[in-house]
Amino acid sequence: MKKTKQKILKTASKLFSESSFSDVSMQKIAQKLGITKPALYHHFKSKKEIYFEVLNESLERLKKEIEKRISLVMSKEEILSKTIEGYLEFCLKEKNLIRLLHLKPPRKEAKMKGNLEKIKRQINCFFQEKLKRVSKNPEFINYLLGALEGIAMKVKNSSKKKLNAKKIASQITKVCLWLNQNKKYV
Repeated sequence: MKKTKQKILKTASKLFSESSFSDVSMQKIAQKLGITKPALYHHFKSKKEIYFEVLNESLERLKKEIEKRISLVMSKEEILSKTIEGYLEFCLKEKNLIRLLHLKPPRKEAKMKGNLEKIKRQINCFFQEKLKRVSKNPEFINYLLGALEGIAMKVKNSSKKKLNAKKIASQITKVCLWLNQNKKYV
């Protein structure tokens, strides 16, 4: 049963990353898996349930990836750079999942809105924790996350360009360290 659920989530994640939430249906997920829709409903009550499971698993992958990147670095510069690089690469790989975190669900979808806000808070708290050695200013982390998401969204919408996450992370890190050195904001 657990293997089947994992297979469903993996397939759904791929579909959500390739198109949008509204373009993916329970029927589409079932077809891709080669199972019936009732079999899919046996494991999940709704597309929203699958979607939030996919988002939660994505969040855990993001955390593990960033943890791995920063586990061996010591300097503030390296921590910031590796965190930014990991997040940008994650955003590019999970582009539609990230985009969906920032869409406003219909008013009647209060629970969905609440779940999306919870996931955004978890990402923010994770970044606050990982970057506390770099900056004690929570607003800085909020602005940094917003900027990174904006960069990933811009590149996602412009399929001509390939983002070099390492280079961008290095450039953003230099700017942040300059701001910190000059007591501007960080």
